Amino acid sequence: MNMMGQPFFSIVIPVYNIEQYIKRCIDSVLEQTFDDYELLIVDDESKDSSISLVEEYTDKRIKILSKVNGGLSSARNFGLHHSKGAYVWFIDGDDYVCDKEGLQKIYDTIKSKTDSPDIVVFNNEVIYEGAEKKGWINVNAPEDTPLLSGVEYVERYGVVPINAWTQCYQREFFIKNGFCFKEGIYFEDIYINLDIYQVVKNVVGINEILIHYFKREGSIMTSRFNKQHLSSEVQVLNKFNYIRNEQLLPQDYLLHRMQYEFFFLKKIFKEQNNKVYGKGLQKSLRGISIPVISTDSFANRIEKFIFKYFPIFVLEYQYYFEKVSILEGRVKDKIRKFQFFS
Repeated sequence: MNMMGQPFFSIVIPVYNIEQYIKRCIDSVLEQTFDDYELLIVDDESKDSSISLVEEYTDKRIKILSKVNGGLSSARNFGLHHSKGAYVWFIDGDDYVCDKEGLQKIYDTIKSKTDSPDIVVFNNEVIYEGAEKKGWINVNAPEDTPLLSGVEYVERYGVVPINAWTQCYQREFFIKNGFCFKEGIYFEDIYINLDIYQVVKNVVGINEILIHYFKREGSIMTSRFNKQHLSSEVQVLNKFNYIRNEQLLPQDYLLHRMQYEFFFLKKIFKEQNNKVYGKGLQKSLRGISIPVISTDSFANRIEKFIFKYFPIFVLEYQYYFEKVSILEGRVKDKIRKFQFFS
């Protein structure tokens, strides 16, 4: 701690019904070789024995903060409000730090820069519950990067690091700019980071895997899609559309990322096909322009054109657009073969 009793890091861990995983997460922090931090456990009215397990720890750096249940974003915002560290790392309670020198590496990176970074970015590995499904590595920092602005970072590496737990934020930067996690939605990480990377001046990346993201049954991201998933994705897609229209982030990144978001929207809607949505959803989606890419079939191009004006029609009949696109591909293959042999 510094002369004012301020820890260098505040590690914020929201807790809600994760008794199977919380000790692993806490232990991964306590095992760090760097020890100048506070560990804020935000109890979001957990109903299981999660908090009882936390209370077994005697480490004075651990502080339990209790609040009325409000979800992940609300818990993170609450933890941020009570944090004292120079830098804040938001970690989900079912994930865990996989490198015992993780905090030391982040600290060394910060201290190596003449200008203090607003954000330190690193990589993560996705781990599935059970050994039958293989995970993957998310690369946010393909190299140890120079200090860049957010726009420069996206331009150079073609990525907006979207997950809060793969970044360590300077607390003053976060608060001074009025950033907070949007409450009442899923996909809150990408929603806030799209705003952050428009304005952040000093981002640095570490080409290291520092955290394991644990995909488990029953979590927000592995449970079956519901109406809130759909509403959240509509908000995310609208934000992308606005940023693209206003040219606030590099167009090449937006061009390709919006393809994924469009695909994801259709996937969520497909799981909700037995639900009836009124004019509200139509109004929320109308006007969103999904950019055409060179690999799009004619059917894809027509689908995107219609979506801008009649989005619900496209979502309801996406199966037929897919089939026509496949048929179009087969016809093109036969024409190419015929031309080859003629």
